Amino acid sequence: MGNSAGRWRRIAASSASKRTEKRDLGIPAAMAVVQVGRVRSPPPPPSASRSVPARKWGLPPPCRFHAPGCAEEHDRRLRRGDSLVSTRNSRFVGTLICSMLIVVMVAWPAHAREVRVVAEGTRHATPLYVIRGERPGPAVLVVGGIHGDEEAGYLAARIVAEFTVAAGTLLVLPDANRLAIAASRRAAPGARDLNREFPTAAGGRPRSALAGSIWDLVDEFEVEWLLDLHEGFDFYLNPDTDSVGQTIIYYPASPRTRRMAEIALERLNEGIDAPRHRFTLLEFPVPGSLARAAGQYRNVHAYIFETSARQHRTTRVRQQLLFVDTLLEELGLLP
Repeated sequence: MGNSAGRWRRIAASSASKRTEKRDLGIPAAMAVVQVGRVRSPPPPPSASRSVPARKWGLPPPCRFHAPGCAEEHDRRLRRGDSLVSTRNSRFVGTLICSMLIVVMVAWPAHAREVRVVAEGTRHATPLYVIRGERPGPAVLVVGGIHGDEEAGYLAARIVAEFTVAAGTLLVLPDANRLAIAASRRAAPGARDLNREFPTAAGGRPRSALAGSIWDLVDEFEVEWLLDLHEGFDFYLNPDTDSVGQTIIYYPASPRTRRMAEIALERLNEGIDAPRHRFTLLEFPVPGSLARAAGQYRNVHAYIFETSARQHRTTRVRQQLLFVDTLLEELGLLP
């Protein structure tokens, strides 16, 4: 996992003066847009003409988990940098800040970030992060939180939302089922299982408004690769349960779909000694799931990634990140 740790640290740093405003919008602290010659903040969600309190989303801070590259670590670094502002030597401070900005502008490639709102105007409204590289490449959609009680998936996706890409388009929907996450339940109160509401026939439509909003992203952005992050309650290789924990479930859209899964499987299993804890490849996500619909009806390379909830949260989140990182690296999106 040594190579992946470097990936998790590739997070665009925001200026301290913008940090509070970003948190009000429910945007990760490190969501600055860095372009050669200038540094600017991403636009607010279309529904927000002014600062929107984080409680509107009903979400905890975007990244409270202490994994490598976590926004919280960058917040601490920024706070240490903030202390320099109080020095009496303002000329020195100005020179230091300008030097830091020059380093950032030269070292990082131009890229663009956008924050949109999925299911806007409904109680399910949730942010989508659109991260574009400067070179052409595939569109990859990473989804977390379809099931609100599978925390490793949405915690990892929140970290992925702060990635920088050199090519293609990375779409991250970290809190897909926001109300289910807030309730720590599989489904939102009063709602059905979101991962059974996507099309089950060619030309079919999703069975709920939220599923429809998520499904429309596949068409709008011409998504080619889809990674849906989940958790099982046990280990798939435990014969006493029917859990799919520790599996990569893919729709066999092409030989390349399986080949990419095999590459990820090999990397994931490198550091796992216990036989039952190792990952397994499975075909055909369940009908009605986002991955099944995208693979079967849109010819998307689609995966459901399942960690086992019987492991420590740190282990699970890092496995989720390793899976995402491996595929993004193989696809050429990462710097």
